[in-house]
Amino acid sequence: LGQIVADITASSYPDAMTRLVLAPLGMRESWFPASTADIGATAVTGYAVSRQNSFVPAPPVVCTIQAAGGLWSTAPDMLRLGTGWASLLPAELAVQAVTPQPARFEPGRLYSDLRPGFGWLLEPGGDRTASIAGTLPSATAELVTRVRDGRVLAIVASRLIPVTAIDQQARSLWLS
Repeated sequence: LGQIVADITASSYPDAMTRLVLAPLGMRESWFPASTADIGATAVTGYAVSRQNSFVPAPPVVCTIQAAGGLWSTAPDMLRLGTGWASLLPAELAVQAVTPQPARFEPGRLYSDLRPGFGWLLEPGGDRTASIAGTLPSATAELVTRVRDGRVLAIVASRLIPVTAIDQQARSLWLS
């Protein structure tokens, strides 16, 4: 999909996303670094656990396929994305993005209760939420929006950890 975006816009994927998504949503602290030298000194240091069970700084990782994991962002910018993404689409497409599509998940698999939308993973239920998550060896992030009212929750960690317990506690407070 990243190549399709680049081809249609006649620009690189990062340039197209900056022009079409990041700039319109005011996401000034988000970018697609091409190398670790492009990350800059203001980025948060990610951590890993050493063999001695202590935290050690993890080297930054830059995804070679930028559309599949190359976005570096901040929690405030993630919230801007979560609250503004629908404004970038025609109304009909925004509705489809958070409408469950036919599932191809196998019963018993991890996340088998989630249903794909167009771009979001959707959870069933009255307070249905849509989420996007990403990980690198030194970071974890999840963006969740409540479909009916657009409330947004961002969870970020500066190391690779499952955020399920944090997510469940945050949602119980957030959705109440």
